[in-house]
Amino acid sequence: MRHLNLLAVLLSVAMMSRAQTADTAVSRPVPPITEEDAAKEDWMTNRRGIEALGDDYILPPFTPVKLNGNSVSVWGREYLFGKFNLLDNVKILGEDFLASPMVFTAIVNGKTVAFTTGEQVVLREKKGIVERYSRASSQDVDVEVRTAVEYDGMIKVDFTFEPHGSVLIDHFSYSIAYPERNARFIHYIGAREGGMSLNVPKVSNTRRLPDGEGTVWKAPFKILVWLGGYDRGLLWFASSEQNWSPHDRTKREQGMAVIRENGIVKLEVTPISKPKLIGRRTTYSFGLMATPVRPRTLGWRATDMNYEHFARDAKKRFDAETPVIYSSASFDFSPPETRNPNAVSFYPRIYRPEVYRKRVE
Repeated sequence: MRHLNLLAVLLSVAMMSRAQTADTAVSRPVPPITEEDAAKEDWMTNRRGIEALGDDYILPPFTPVKLNGNSVSVWGREYLFGKFNLLDNVKILGEDFLASPMVFTAIVNGKTVAFTTGEQVVLREKKGIVERYSRASSQDVDVEVRTAVEYDGMIKVDFTFEPHGSVLIDHFSYSIAYPERNARFIHYIGAREGGMSLNVPKVSNTRRLPDGEGTVWKAPFKILVWLGGYDRGLLWFASSEQNWSPHDRTKREQGMAVIRENGIVKLEVTPISKPKLIGRRTTYSFGLMATPVRPRTLGWRATDMNYEHFARDAKKRFDAETPVIYSSASFDFSPPETRNPNAVSFYPRIYRPEVYRKRVE
């Protein structure tokens, strides 16, 4: 508890100092955490909801993950895996979605590698997750692929190169192919660049995929890229560019690209476009998720997850009573009391219970 108190003091001092040196700085002091607070709020020590981390835990309306040979099924979706433990196809709401299986290319020591695949193994088969493992070998480097499918349909892929000594990987890429009807739109979010908002189209966007043949979109890296149609889609995402080459984005012309050729649209991801020397296990992690993720709830169009300002006049603008389930303006937690009508207090600590109670009612 003393550590928490010290951390709160240090953060408060740091933010106050910054406010004194920059006239435009916004000071949001850290709320104090005392032993009395801890005694009243046992969420700090009593870890409620810890059961949700268990492999057999499932939230409604999801259903248990089902493994049938090389097929893994969740609500509304079925993933079929191929010899390299990558997606061969996806069924979304009963319809085939991909144009062809996922493929990858690795050029090692100047030669395109033809890998020999081994036996696939199921590492975990639980209600909430199924994890599979496969290994492929070659003269200079082996490839290990771990694929975990969780009950909400999220796939985590750990693609690992295991070199025999030190090897030069000249190029590494993988691609996902869609029939054009299933890749009408693109949505992407990129890491912040120079403090730029994620709403700026240069960084992030949601739009119809540009017309034409060849490369219709490219970027050095994005946190996530979704391609889909009106009712179905497939999301690719990654938490970082760890082990990508070149690391400098300005020298990485086409780390990601969408290519259209003869009615087929491909999302191509190229973690290594400039030769990279590796002498130990090197992993490239990414995720996939077919959409929709779950059935639409009753009244889903009337739910607002954005600024509460937009929900307050929803009746006037949309002729709908909009239940607010999140308010990004709820940051005021200490005197002087704010005049901001959207400030309800900080979650999970309620600093102004009378205001919070009134707003909920």
